[in-house]
Amino acid sequence: MSDTAMKSIGEMRHRLRFETLTSTEDANGFVTKTWTTAFTVWGAARDVGGREFFEAAAQHMENITTFTIRARSGITTAMRILFQSKPYEIMQISRMQYRGDYMQIKARYIGHEGT
Repeated sequence: MSDTAMKSIGEMRHRLRFETLTSTEDANGFVTKTWTTAFTVWGAARDVGGREFFEAAAQHMENITTFTIRARSGITTAMRILFQSKPYEIMQISRMQYRGDYMQIKARYIGHEGT
């Protein structure tokens, strides 16, 4: 998939779960933080490669994946994406140039931290 156009709707075959960090307090006053599903969408996933990879390496960002979804409001960098049961920290959100109906989200795989 190129950055400026979707090749086919078939590329948007992955379920992406967007989560927010919520805090709850129990009866004893202890606060527990958990990731809660905000919404789930279909999207495309692509590892960063080529020029993007070298730019990412220069910024010390490994394990970067670009997710493409239909544009929607409410997505912030405070959220994370769960993709194939793996958590990704949202780093950058942008509308695709000349394709206002889609957006790209660059996210870093964070392994088991924050799960």
